Amino acid sequence: MKIDIQGAKTWREAVPIRKGEMNSRIYGNWPCERIDLSHRTFIKLRDGKYSRGKRIVGHLEIESKQEERPKCRVYAVKEEPILVYEIESKVNPLQLCLSYRAENKADYKNYNIGGLFFTSEQENCILCGKIAVQTNGFTKADTQGITVKNATKVNLYIMMDMTVVIKASQKDQAMLDLQMQMNRKLVRFESKFKKQD
Repeated sequence: MKIDIQGAKTWREAVPIRKGEMNSRIYGNWPCERIDLSHRTFIKLRDGKYSRGKRIVGHLEIESKQEERPKCRVYAVKEEPILVYEIESKVNPLQLCLSYRAENKADYKNYNIGGLFFTSEQENCILCGKIAVQTNGFTKADTQGITVKNATKVNLYIMMDMTVVIKASQKDQAMLDLQMQMNRKLVRFESKFKKQD
C-alpha cells in the first residue's frame, strides 16, 4: 500500500514504516525532507534499549531547490526487504540534493551517481545500507552527496541488512558479501518494478 507523505512537525507525527528488521520514520517536510533509518537487531545489540535517540543509525536528508511540494509516496515491497520513496513533480522539474548523516561519526558512507552505500560497526556486527537512486533526470555525486537535476520523477530504493563477523580478518569479506547480496536483491526488484510500469 502506498502512503502519501505530508509534513510532520514532531517525531511522533512522522510516518513509521517497518520492513522486516528495518525501521524508518518519514517526516514529509518540504523543501527539507528527513528519513530516519534504524535496524532493530543491530540497535538491540548496541545497547539493549529502544530509546528514540539511540535506535537511529542515520538520516537520509533530501533538500529541494524549489519551495513547491512535489507528490511524495512511500511503501514497503512485499517480496524484498526494500522501502521505496517516490518523488514526482509534473509541473516543475525536480532539483534535489541527497545526503546521509550517520549518528556515529566513525561510520562509512560512499556516494556515487547510482546512490549511496553506508556501513556501521558495533562489536562483531556490521550493518550495511544501500540507497539506490532511479531518476529520469541527471545525477552527479561528490563527497557531499548526490545532486539530481531536471527530473520529473525520482525513486529511492532503501535497504539495510546486518551480518555478524567472528574474526576481524573476515570483516572486509563479510561486508563485500553482504553488499553483493543486497545488489542482487535490488536488481531482482528493479527488473520486476520496470515490468509493472
